[in-house]
Amino acid sequence: MIYLPGFDLLDFIPSMNRDVNRIYAEMISNNKIVQLKNQGYSFIVVDYKDSKIDMRFNALYLVNLLEKLKCNLDLDHQFVIMGESMGGLIARY
Repeated sequence: MIYLPGFDLLDFIPSMNRDVNRIYAEMISNNKIVQLKNQGYSFIVVDYKDSKIDMRFNALYLVNLLEKLKCNLDLDHQFVIMGESMGGLIARY
């Protein structure tokens, strides 16, 4: 499961920017998502260096991540992408 967060207003205040651990704690520790972990899903949380940049660049970042994962994992591995807000738009792009 690849989790794409939405636009992060805290990008405007670098010291307040959410990191991967905070995104995981806020979004993926949800009870329903924990059930997915219990069914064998593993999670990758994407943390855009800057969610304010053009979405096409963050979509390219996702494509590069997928290519890297495909090279390092079995051919039978299935990817599930879950996007929050802007993360869903990037996944569709």
